Amino acid sequence: MKILICGVGGRMGREVAKMALDGVRGAVPVAGFDVVPMDTREFRTYTDWSAVEETPDCIIDFSHHTATK
Repeated sequence: MKILICGVGGRMGREVAKMALDGVRGAVPVAGFDVVPMDTREFRTYTDWSAVEETPDCIIDFSHHTATK
């Protein structure tokens, strides 16, 4: 399952990304989103929702409530 991790820069977001990169339950991180810019080698991360190019099967949201509209 292709996942996008919202809040990927936070503690839980990083943990979910690590588990997905390890292939837990067939998860594959295709993108991440966070209000704080970050760089990962394994998948692209974004600070602007309109820039997201990937099409995930689901979004896992561990963001702070102020990060979403």
